[in-house]
Amino acid sequence: MASSPASSRCSISIRDTNPEKVYPHAADGTAQKYDELPVKHHGNVDVSDPPFERHLGDTPAMTAQDEAGIIAFLKTLTDGYQPER
Repeated sequence: MASSPASSRCSISIRDTNPEKVYPHAADGTAQKYDELPVKHHGNVDVSDPPFERHLGDTPAMTAQDEAGIIAFLKTLTDGYQPER
């Protein structure tokens, strides 16, 4: 069964904050992060450069102003599609 876009987004957004909910567990109970990636590529996952170095409880890397700027930019992108109202 294919996952829905909403469930895919949910999985992606919690894989770093709650990996135990997404990844299988090792014998010691720890989440086996990045199990979908061949082991030889695990070192390619960037967890040390901003904004990827965040840890649980850290403040967000982007400010509310950063987020507002990105949203404003995204709203300028259009292909002419008009949703039904």
